[in-house]
Amino acid sequence: MVGFQNQASADLWDRAWPATGDPETDAFESLSQIYGLFGLAASQNPYTTHGRADTEKLRAGVQG
Repeated sequence: MVGFQNQASADLWDRAWPATGDPETDAFESLSQIYGLFGLAASQNPYTTHGRADTEKLRAGVQG
């Protein structure tokens, strides 16, 4: 994401979280965990919608 240059809150990071089995929800949870390390909200990612990774937006962005 252009313009976001926050430093990570830790140099080492080892986390785990349970998967739901829904790929888009699980991807968003992963983003939430990683973005949180940088003090950002995963909802700031333009390829997410309503707490889920949005594969249609991602495909359009890659093809676009």
